[in-house]
Amino acid sequence: VKAGFTDEKSKKATEKNDSSADSKAEEKSSKEKDSARGIVTRAKSSFVQRIVQASNIGNWLTAADQQTVFIFLNASRTFLWSGTRSDHEGDQQLLSRMDLSYNTPTCHDVNPLTRTTSKLELVLGFETGDLLCYDALQCKYERMNKARENDWPITKVKWIPGSETRFVAATKDGYLMTLDRAKGTWNFPKISSDPTQHGGCTSNRTSIPDFFQCLTEPNRQSNPINLFHISNEAITDVSFSPDCQHVALVGEDGYLRIFDYVQNKLRDVFQSYFGGFTCVCWSGDGRYILTGGKDDLVSVWSFHDRTLVARCQGHKSWVRGVAFDNFMYANEGEYRFGSVGEDNMLLFWDFSMRSLIRPQNLVSNTFFNNSNESTLSTKGVKLSVYSPNLTSSTNICNTTNNVGTGNESDKNNSNNNDSNTTSLETIIHPLASRDEVSTLFPVVSVAAHGAPICNIQFSKSWVATACKHGIIKIWKRP
Repeated sequence: VKAGFTDEKSKKATEKNDSSADSKAEEKSSKEKDSARGIVTRAKSSFVQRIVQASNIGNWLTAADQQTVFIFLNASRTFLWSGTRSDHEGDQQLLSRMDLSYNTPTCHDVNPLTRTTSKLELVLGFETGDLLCYDALQCKYERMNKARENDWPITKVKWIPGSETRFVAATKDGYLMTLDRAKGTWNFPKISSDPTQHGGCTSNRTSIPDFFQCLTEPNRQSNPINLFHISNEAITDVSFSPDCQHVALVGEDGYLRIFDYVQNKLRDVFQSYFGGFTCVCWSGDGRYILTGGKDDLVSVWSFHDRTLVARCQGHKSWVRGVAFDNFMYANEGEYRFGSVGEDNMLLFWDFSMRSLIRPQNLVSNTFFNNSNESTLSTKGVKLSVYSPNLTSSTNICNTTNNVGTGNESDKNNSNNNDSNTTSLETIIHPLASRDEVSTLFPVVSVAAHGAPICNIQFSKSWVATACKHGIIKIWKRP
């Protein structure tokens, strides 16, 4: 009995020791696993609570290929960077996470010109008017507008093509700012309600569509370098042309504005069928502009002809994202683009001028001065998706202007029009009725998410979509 009792006690002690050894082994394995996945806290401040980065992030960058997808996502008080490999099912990892103390980022943009294996610069805009320049690899950041001389919510940020330090920021109050992260001083100009001339730019409050006010003097040495008052409603999206000379702006007032960024002049103003615009983008050759809006339509605009080419019907709710597939040009003059909306649908469209059925009733452009206002606003998850190829996902400024309209005569006319653009005043184009514009229908329609979709991105190998619930899907190309 005694021996048996001793044996039982010894057995329990042995089991306890084995269990302890197994526990230590599991703990060691867990630590090794954590070390491999790389949970490392990098920073803490009153604005940024912490930055957590994977220690094996270098392995991801080294092994990155065309099948590797890097995803940047801003949500409530959080900014995320994750990686996934489409050729390795289930191979995905959170590479970096920035937790903010109290502020929520509303938009972000990656600098395509300075991206290297040791540097990844982004700019983030916030709902309180803050701007943050952030290096996601070195975990360094610089906060702009600390004193909050203006508290306009930032709706869009965009690096200026061809510049390593300058970017633009659009606000909910209808302002567009040019900023330089290399300039540490912030001196916000006083804003006067008197619509007079400032810096050689004119303003006109009696005609809201062409209202344009420059509030900064030339050669300014502090941020913001330029400040333009463009609308009394929110600017919802900003897109630079491939030649880096023009900017397309859309807003909740229902106007598409084409702005000559080099000469600081408003070139053209178009209006939506009804309601506000929500998104805008240029084609890769600079010939066409896409817009989506609260009229449930995707609109195709010809930049050189300065006219509405087609209205695209297919969505049953507000359109939230549009993008040209610049990686798939079968023939010159043929385009494919995608759109997503609050109807949870992903739509693909094929477009060419030759395939459009032209309506019988066509009218010429004349001046138009009515305003169309909409004050509704929504918030969504903002997404950026990039491939590791430093030049494949974003067009960098090209010093030569090789855009046209599809044939030689059109190209010559376009060049002549461009040469005379600088001497023209702002043209406010009339609203075209439905029977005056061609209608385009989607070639593919997919119920892609169970929630409103707010973003779409194209790459050579995939299409990415994101919904307002923060779910991101990577699709094989059609």
